[in-house]
Amino acid sequence: MAMEYYGGGSINQQFAIYDTLYIEGEYRVELDLILMAKRPANTVMNTITVGPNPTLLVSANLNRAYFEIQNQGETQLLWGFGTSGSNATSHPFKMPPGQIYYPGNVAGFIPTDAIWAKVIEGTTTVLIVESSYQ
Repeated sequence: MAMEYYGGGSINQQFAIYDTLYIEGEYRVELDLILMAKRPANTVMNTITVGPNPTLLVSANLNRAYFEIQNQGETQLLWGFGTSGSNATSHPFKMPPGQIYYPGNVAGFIPTDAIWAKVIEGTTTVLIVESSYQ
């Protein structure tokens, strides 16, 4: 412990105490070798025009490794998961014009269900990017 005198002031201001703290330990990383062996392949980009009727954007894909949806039009997009287009109507994700949905890295939620979309009126253009594991 070292003490340094600053002079003047109260006793609390006169001395500063410097301690050195050493921390020892270890860092552990767990690797998922099965996941690392899988590499995304078969990337598909598709532009789809969506109107008021539910439109299938992508079919169900249990090997989906990456998914991105972009609302490139001027109308709010409603989209959802499921075997029919009902979730695009009853429980939709709302995507304003210009917004992008990207679920993130491996820890993110990559949907494997079919994805449907619609708009309330008019049309919008949707860009879909999807990759699957080999």
